Amino acid sequence: MPLRSHLKMTWRGATNWPPRWGGSYDRGVIIPAGEEGVLLNVEIEGADRKGPIHLKLTIEFQHRVFSGVLHFDDPNFIPILFDKLSHCTGWTVRQIGDLELD
Repeated sequence: MPLRSHLKMTWRGATNWPPRWGGSYDRGVIIPAGEEGVLLNVEIEGADRKGPIHLKLTIEFQHRVFSGVLHFDDPNFIPILFDKLSHCTGWTVRQIGDLELD
């Protein structure tokens, strides 16, 4: 099943793929939407005042760096997906969405 439609890719019962991208930008900068960009990095960030444990994805889009977070209804899925995505640096976000997961 492709990552984008995997049953575990949910947060609060709704699909969480693709992440919403954000970052610093100047006037005229286009912020990526959907499955645009190339994966630079993925990290597991711990539970803190900002929220529960989640994945942080960093991408490059039009020579700028943006990031997005993925929260999950099932936190046990986070290390599994982290392991998969850590081998996907350099892939487009669309290719990652196509990634087959069991």
